Amino acid sequence: YDRFRGRIIIPIRDASGRAIGLGGRILPDADGPKYLNSPATPLFDKSRTLYGIDLAKSAIRREKLAVIVEGYTDVMAAHQAGFTNVVASLGTALTQGQVELATRYADAVAIAYDVDLAGEAATQRNLLEELGPEMVNKVRVIRVPAGKDPDELIRSDPDAWRRAVEEAQQKQRVLMDYFIDRETTGVGDSVGERMRAAQSVLSRVAGMPASLLQGTTVLALSTRLNLNEQDLRDELGRMQVRSSSSPRAPIEVMPEADPAQPTLTPLEQQAITLMLLNPTLAAELDPAERLPFRDESAKALGNAWQEAVSAEGAPDLERFVAGLDLATADLARSLLVSARANGSRPDAASDREVLQVCLVRLRIARVNEQLGDLETLIRAAADDGATDDVRQLERTVHQLHQVRGQLEEAMSRPALMAGERRS
Repeated sequence: YDRFRGRIIIPIRDASGRAIGLGGRILPDADGPKYLNSPATPLFDKSRTLYGIDLAKSAIRREKLAVIVEGYTDVMAAHQAGFTNVVASLGTALTQGQVELATRYADAVAIAYDVDLAGEAATQRNLLEELGPEMVNKVRVIRVPAGKDPDELIRSDPDAWRRAVEEAQQKQRVLMDYFIDRETTGVGDSVGERMRAAQSVLSRVAGMPASLLQGTTVLALSTRLNLNEQDLRDELGRMQVRSSSSPRAPIEVMPEADPAQPTLTPLEQQAITLMLLNPTLAAELDPAERLPFRDESAKALGNAWQEAVSAEGAPDLERFVAGLDLATADLARSLLVSARANGSRPDAASDREVLQVCLVRLRIARVNEQLGDLETLIRAAADDGATDDVRQLERTVHQLHQVRGQLEEAMSRPALMAGERRS
C-alpha cells in the first residue's frame, strides 16, 4: 500500500494474459514519479515487458507494426479510439528486450514518447547504446506535435494521430534518421557549422561496436551536409579513440550481481575462448553462418575475431583486443585471463571437436527458443480464430523441427563436420 499510495493501480500482464506485476500512475495532486512499477521478480522484468501486449498482439500482427508509447493511459486512450496495436514501455526508457518482444509479432516498431527524443545528446546516446545497431534500424519515430503527448493527441484529433503513424510507417524514418534530421535541419552554410552538426551526430554512435549503422550514418551526413566522406570517417575514428581512452564512469553494481563475471552462458564462454586461442579454428568457420550467440558482446567479439583472422591469419591477440570497443575488449580480456588461470593450451585436434559441439548445441538452443516463441504465437492465433496464421506458423514449426533434427544428428559426428568445413 505504501509503495502505490496516491496512484491509479493498473495490472500488468504478459503476452499470454497472466498478471505478473502492478503499475501505478500518479494522481494529479500527488507527489512522486509519474509511473511506478512493481519491483523486479522472477516473473516481472520491466525491461522485457510491454504493457498491453496481451491485448495488442493480434493487431500488431495484422498491422505489421507495433506502436510503443510511454505510459498506461496512452495505451488506454489508443485502444478506446480503435488503435489497438499500441503498447507501453511502462514509463521507462525503451530497452532492447522490449523491442525484441514487439518484433515477435511484427518486423517494424514505431515509438511515440512524451519527451523530445532529440532534445538531449546523452538521452540519444543511451538509447542507441541500449538498443544496439541491429535494433536501432527496426525502430521508427512517430512525430507528435510539440506540447502534446500521445494520449492528448489521440483524444483531441485521432485523424492526426493516424496520419503521424502512417507517415512513420511509409517513410520508414528509423531512429537514427530522426536524430540526423533534427541535427542537420537549419544548419548554416559554413564548413565549421556543418562539421559541428556532423560531430554532434557522430558522437551518438562513436561508443557503439563497429557496425553498418556507423557507416550509413557517415554516408547520410556526407550527403546531407555536403562534407567529405573520408573526413567524417576520420572524425569518427578520433572520437572512438577518445572514447576508449577516457576514464569510465562509476558503475552501479546490484548486490546480487558479480561484475567480474561475463553474462555469457558457459557454452558461449567456451566457444569464444576456443576461437581466441585457436585462430586456425576460427578461420575454418563459415563466415556466412551467423555465430549462434545470444549475448551481443559475444557476437561482436566473435565476428571481429573472424574478420581479423580472415585478414591476417594469426593476429596478435593484444593488438586485436586493444582495437575493440571497451565492452568487447573487457569480455575478451576476461575470457583470456580465465583461460590462462585454468592452464588452457591450444590443441587444434581436440579443440576443433569441442568447438563444433559447442556451436551445434548453441544452435539447438536458439532453435528451441524460436519454437517456444512460435508455440505462444500459435496459441494466440488460435484464440483469435486466425486459422490461416495457425497453419503458416505450424509449417514454420515443422521446418524448425527438421532443422533441430539435423543439428542433433550432427552432434554425433562433430569431427566429420569439421572435416567438411575444411575440405
